[in-house]
Amino acid sequence: MKKFLMLVAVVSAIFYSASWTFAAAESDNSNDKWLIYWYISAGNLEWQYGSATEDLQEMVNQKFISFKEGSTGGKVNLPIYINSDVKISPNVKILIQTGGCKNWLTEDIPTNTIGRYLYDSDGFHYQGSFTDANMGSADTLEDFLRYGKNNIEKDFKPDHRMFIFWGHGGLVTVCPDERYSDTSPLKIDKGEALDLNEIRRAFSKVYKASPDNPPFEIIGFDSCLRATYENANNIYGFARYMIASEEEESGYGWYYSDWIKKLSENPSISSKQLSKIICESSFNYLQTNEDVSDDFKSNATFSTIDLSPSKWIPLRNAYDSFMKNCYKYGVDYVYNDLGYAAENTTGYPLGNNQKLALGEKEMLDLKTFAENIKLRPTNQSLIESADNLINAIDSAVVCNIYGETRIGSNGISFYNPFRGNNEEFEMYASQNTISKHTKRLYERLFNLSNESDNLNTDNIQETSSRSTRSRSSKRSQRLREMYDISDIHFSDITFDYNEDKGEIYFNLTPDQIQRISYVSGSISFGMFKDEDQSFVIDDANNCDKYIYLGEDTKIQSDWNTGKVTIK
Repeated sequence: MKKFLMLVAVVSAIFYSASWTFAAAESDNSNDKWLIYWYISAGNLEWQYGSATEDLQEMVNQKFISFKEGSTGGKVNLPIYINSDVKISPNVKILIQTGGCKNWLTEDIPTNTIGRYLYDSDGFHYQGSFTDANMGSADTLEDFLRYGKNNIEKDFKPDHRMFIFWGHGGLVTVCPDERYSDTSPLKIDKGEALDLNEIRRAFSKVYKASPDNPPFEIIGFDSCLRATYENANNIYGFARYMIASEEEESGYGWYYSDWIKKLSENPSISSKQLSKIICESSFNYLQTNEDVSDDFKSNATFSTIDLSPSKWIPLRNAYDSFMKNCYKYGVDYVYNDLGYAAENTTGYPLGNNQKLALGEKEMLDLKTFAENIKLRPTNQSLIESADNLINAIDSAVVCNIYGETRIGSNGISFYNPFRGNNEEFEMYASQNTISKHTKRLYERLFNLSNESDNLNTDNIQETSSRSTRSRSSKRSQRLREMYDISDIHFSDITFDYNEDKGEIYFNLTPDQIQRISYVSGSISFGMFKDEDQSFVIDDANNCDKYIYLGEDTKIQSDWNTGKVTIK
């Protein structure tokens, strides 16, 4: 989800990882026309923080926004008017739809109905009165797209289109509408949201998917956690590039002033170059904005993914092959390898914690995960498929920017099923463009019903939603049978101490290595009745009580030798 925090901040270190080779631009005509669709489901980001209002003001060089008297309630610290120097070109038009919020803070935007505006070089143009609708519905998204195509595009005849989703995001959903009740487990943030199936269905009813000549140059997500493999695969054929964030976003989100100004100054700019400007300007704005907290500065990520067939098809094939090898390798051991890789992979959302436990990571960085798979003694085919996946990611992610706490972010993440959340998995598995091999692997791991064998991911097409049903008790029993470690008696493990290095270490057997994903430790103080009694493992049960002192995270596991070192 998009998050917001206002604190006095210190500029954090900035890290760039970008690969740019400027071939011939997608357009070289200074008279090119751009139509930008901006879909704003504002939610509490507006009524609590005024974030949607501020983003609208960023692109305005005239006074448009005025707060309702007393509406801010002391929660919002925004100027009534931002003196933007944006002068939008006659070659650029922005079609805006507002909704999803129980209380807009401005007099100019209605709360209980859909607001629709066209912004161009002549200013804002109200498009008329529209019946209220759920912004988290495919029908509402389709109606917005169809309105733009039938009304604005008809006369303007744009050479290029761009679409921006603005609002909360998470897992496989975006833009929840807080005014509508949460009636489905597929929704988030106490409001109905657009899932992947609904997004693809809405776009398919208005435009024809064409990987070689997609209807949109860019589809962007000014939302949290949307730079995912699943999200990119879902819009393949509809966009040339996808812009999103692996991590949660600050409520400030994208910096609209800079990139709209540069697009207006040069409408012939390539969509690849424009996407780079959006990522860099948004990141730099966060770093220099004193109202943004240190956490959001250092955790920020922005990336651009190339969805052209020459880039995306190799990545999708590599990902499918990787997951297929995981499945073929066998659940009995691969789960431990996957669990180990997941535990040591950069995960999202980080929030205010600098270290996440496995069960707290909703998404994992895909490249780092593949790199970690290679660190365990595992199947050679799986290692080779991991290498192919790494190379494909490097080729497809054409811009990647991240803060100092997000080292290990490589521009594209994927859903982390190892959290063990059945409801989340059902939500994930019901999406039509999810990899068949990924579903099969996760369904087997979680002991869920397998209804995905007939799913064809080579040619993505609209199919009826396949819903998987969880069997929690069977899953728990299955996991106990597969990963039973009750015969590993830790009291039999010999701990050695290296006094020179100040390290404690022990060794696992090859069998134990295969059945353990990772090792963590907690530090406790044992209290005994006898003052002269020394603490050893065998005496643990004789302790009167423990005092928990914390967790020791400085544990190194060598999975080739089985040596575990505690520093």
